[in-house]
Amino acid sequence: MTDTSEYDDGAALLETLGELLTHRHQSVSDVARWFTFGHLEGTARLTSQEVCRTAVGMLLTIPDSAELTAALRKLLEAKDAFVRAAIAGEVF
Repeated sequence: MTDTSEYDDGAALLETLGELLTHRHQSVSDVARWFTFGHLEGTARLTSQEVCRTAVGMLLTIPDSAELTAALRKLLEAKDAFVRAAIAGEVF
């Protein structure tokens, strides 16, 4: 897998995600655009950022296909659950 450690800065990670989506199949872009995290705060933001880093790594490594779209959709579902768990952990 491609090393994404260079994207420690959240802004650079989001910029890379945006650049990757301009050259991808529409179905891949439609799912991958939801990996942004700039609207979140605290632990939820850090959690979402880590999942975004994984998504970017996959987008840098794997060519467009139906399986990539399915995998990104499942990763998005996991991200949503991780973020809800992070928010619940801060509230309770």
